[in-house]
Amino acid sequence: PVCVTIGILLPAASVHHNTQRLETPIMTPSRRPIFSLKAVMAALPLLLAVFITLPASGGNSPPRVIPENVRIPVLMYHHLDDQWDHAPGVVIPPQRFEEHLQSLRETGYQGITFRDLLKAAEGRKVLPAKPVILTFDDGYLSNYTVAFPLLKKYGFRATINVVGSSRGITPGGIPHFSWEQAREMASSGLVEIGDHSWDMHGYGMVRQVGETRESLSQRIRRDLAISRPAIGRHVGEVPLVFCYPFGKNDSVTRKAVKESGYIYQLTTVRGILTGATDPTSIPRITVRGDMTGWELVDLIGQMAN
Repeated sequence: PVCVTIGILLPAASVHHNTQRLETPIMTPSRRPIFSLKAVMAALPLLLAVFITLPASGGNSPPRVIPENVRIPVLMYHHLDDQWDHAPGVVIPPQRFEEHLQSLRETGYQGITFRDLLKAAEGRKVLPAKPVILTFDDGYLSNYTVAFPLLKKYGFRATINVVGSSRGITPGGIPHFSWEQAREMASSGLVEIGDHSWDMHGYGMVRQVGETRESLSQRIRRDLAISRPAIGRHVGEVPLVFCYPFGKNDSVTRKAVKESGYIYQLTTVRGILTGATDPTSIPRITVRGDMTGWELVDLIGQMAN
């Protein structure tokens, strides 16, 4: 801890001035003088140089969870499929995703996870010179069958945010990977599993008709009380990251999510993660299916500068 040292020193002249009339010998019980009071007073300025060490006030600032002086692009992906042109904002053809990884690697970018980010903020890890965070929302099976092999091929890490109640089933016509597949990816060290709610993706974390702010908060907390321990139980680590369904959030949702134990909260707001970013409102860059690898790198460069 930072300390403040206070020295107390009394001038010799003032001590002598106030004690001249007290110059009598100090006696032992046998009445034999050891040294005079005058000698003691002469040395008093040194004896009174007492140093008191007090811890400096650290204020009420919470510990940093994002390192200072970083500018990190956080990329947002969803599903990987050859049939992408009907929804280019959320579906990426597999060959295009591989092109993105190739271009990122050729320009020096290295993938990290939010757990890496936290370790760096705590001084336990050094980030690469050009970090990038790849995120996938929802937990589609294509993240396991397509993205995961390509992450291994190119040595990239990623964060996949899952809807807990959809593991291993096919809601809405697109299959989602299972808990076993989630654990396999997490065990590889390349994939961090984040939370996308247990069962709130269908309507988002917003107030319903007639719902109060307090009842919304309670509904969120009940949902996360299921999803967070479920992820921890199935993949071996409770998530640090919560990703808002459709990016919708407000002060009620942010408070409820933070108090449920999540450090990072992801939005769909466009931007770059910096040392000044609020960890409860992390912006991302939507990656489109019609975006080439070099177009992605150029976009990152423009936004990061």
